[in-house]
Amino acid sequence: MAHTTWNYIPPLNSGLWKSVEEDNNGFDFLISQTGIKDTTALEKHVLKIQQDAYKVFPYPCIRLFDFVKTRIARHPAYPAVLELQNERPEAIVLDLGCCFGVDVRKFVADGFAKENVLACDLFPEFWKRGHELFRTTPETFPVAFLQGNLLDHTFLPFPADAITPSEIPSLATLSSLGPLIGRASVIHMAYLFHVFNEEQHIDIAQRIAGLLSPRPGSIILGSQIARQLKQGYGTYYLDDSEEARATGGIQCYCHTPDSWKALWEGIFPAGSVRIDAALRPRSVCQPTEVLPGVIEAEDQDGILMWSITRL
Repeated sequence: MAHTTWNYIPPLNSGLWKSVEEDNNGFDFLISQTGIKDTTALEKHVLKIQQDAYKVFPYPCIRLFDFVKTRIARHPAYPAVLELQNERPEAIVLDLGCCFGVDVRKFVADGFAKENVLACDLFPEFWKRGHELFRTTPETFPVAFLQGNLLDHTFLPFPADAITPSEIPSLATLSSLGPLIGRASVIHMAYLFHVFNEEQHIDIAQRIAGLLSPRPGSIILGSQIARQLKQGYGTYYLDDSEEARATGGIQCYCHTPDSWKALWEGIFPAGSVRIDAALRPRSVCQPTEVLPGVIEAEDQDGILMWSITRL
């Protein structure tokens, strides 16, 4: 999904800002985290950050303002995550593909210890701009950030290839995820898998599974573009313009709830986890949540909300 192969990159559209103001809980959280209560000043602040970030990589989530909306709060498994936090205050949380870190800040605001939360992304520039967005510094918000590529087996190794220390090291000292094999209580991956192809889904999922703590209640959860009936590659457009459609769009590999469950069932031993996966149909999503796409008449697409919980 590298944008260097995209034939069309849509311009920014400040009119999409209204989707942020209409996100009641998310907008209140943005205000609380930035400390900017004047909505006009907040919009101006976010638009400046957006312009800079779009030059780093023109992800649709940047253009559509999803980078300021907390996805984890909308996830049906989040209450279980909060329950885990109450029972396991030392829980280690990984947010993979953290972007600006809005969900990282939601985890911390809801009680997870800063020193036990690790943010990871391919682009460290997004994390730095997250500090600008939320008006913090690494000193005032000392959550560790680790840059890395999930396709890199030295960054995210298989358990058999990793050297796991006897004690959990400080997250700020890590150079890979290897030392966290079997130690993560919560692993969050929002809007991440659909940027990879089918073979990469399997490879990444196998190695992600190795990070999960064996303790009951430990959980992997996430969301991504998906289909209801037929898995496979789908064509999506970066906006509704004729130019976007004329250039052919981009290809995303879309699972179905059933195929996604089957993938993880092939990784974890039978009876060791509970796998939940349900499609949130496009018809109930906000227009900025799912890109315009081509889909068979009998099928439907939307956002797959999923979780894998240790039993």
